[in-house]
Amino acid sequence: MPRQLAIVAVLLAFALAPAQAASVRFKRTVAVASSIITLADVAEIADDDADARERLANVQLVPSPAAGETLSLRFDVIRARLQAHGVNLAQLDFSGPSVVDISRTSAPATPDKAADIAQWKRRRAEETAVAAVTAHVQQLEPRLGRVRVAVEIDTADIETLATSESRMWSARGAGPPWDAPQRITLRSAGDANGGREIMVTCRLTPLPYVVTAASALPRGRRLTRADIAWSQVESADDAFTALDDLLGRETTRTVRAGEPIRPDDVRNVPLVRVNDIVTVSSRRPGVLVRRQLKARADGGMGEQIPLVTFDGRQSIVARVTGFHEAEVLSDAPEVLDRAIGFPGAGPPPVGGTAGGAGAAGAAAGVRVVTQPSAISRRY
Repeated sequence: MPRQLAIVAVLLAFALAPAQAASVRFKRTVAVASSIITLADVAEIADDDADARERLANVQLVPSPAAGETLSLRFDVIRARLQAHGVNLAQLDFSGPSVVDISRTSAPATPDKAADIAQWKRRRAEETAVAAVTAHVQQLEPRLGRVRVAVEIDTADIETLATSESRMWSARGAGPPWDAPQRITLRSAGDANGGREIMVTCRLTPLPYVVTAASALPRGRRLTRADIAWSQVESADDAFTALDDLLGRETTRTVRAGEPIRPDDVRNVPLVRVNDIVTVSSRRPGVLVRRQLKARADGGMGEQIPLVTFDGRQSIVARVTGFHEAEVLSDAPEVLDRAIGFPGAGPPPVGGTAGGAGAAGAAAGVRVVTQPSAISRRY
């Protein structure tokens, strides 16, 4: 018995052990043939997760040097590029030299490769400019919250921005109206471009606010103001943007904290639940018939639900009109009239009696007939 307990303890220790960080070991010198250098070109990557290893390997770092030339790629530049691609550096274990010398072994770039390099440089320059402008605007006007920045850069300035680190650049300028085009000055505070200024044109678009869960919401939670928060998201598609559309409704699934609440996540609070006994009404000119049926689905106000007679022989669809109440649509086919027991629809109902609302119905010139239930108890 003690031996079995020891084995179980060892297995649990392995199962609960934290995942090992991915290992990235840099090479001292490499020779590449491609136009863009990736992390796989300059380092040996080890990770038990094959998908994570492939994503790391494909991270693009910098353009390759010209044929016959050598590029010394520093560790801090590699770190910055990994961060720009959203890589969590805390989950990586770095080792090896702090500078990788890279040489180009291929022939000069073909027109297609030259176009790839130009596209990469433009994208890299835009990333640098957007990072500087975003930090500046958030400090200048915090009430805007998160903003989407579209930037236009002169072709002559792309090389400078693409080949320098984004943290070296700061921005100044901009002001209301914020939805108008902004002329913003970027200034380099270090490296070979120290003191250089570049003018860019930007358009700022605050990210839309949508309703999100203030905390984890379990399925079946009836929403109140305390359950709801506002958050900015990249896209407001299908998300709620008004509180009135949500308050009092019920969640249909578990919603994580901070997650946008979408129409499929909520429903009207059911006035009828499955297997409830429902009083169903059917109206015709001068006659109102009521009968109790069993619900086969949940339904909120105005929703249509299936119901069956207690013997299960007849089924209808009715619209929920109140708590445990529903109404057959006026254009319902004859089979529904038979299920509800409407006079003149098939065999006449047995034992029909005037309902409690008969006096009021008579006063209004409406004959009220309440059909007895085959079974009066719920089951």
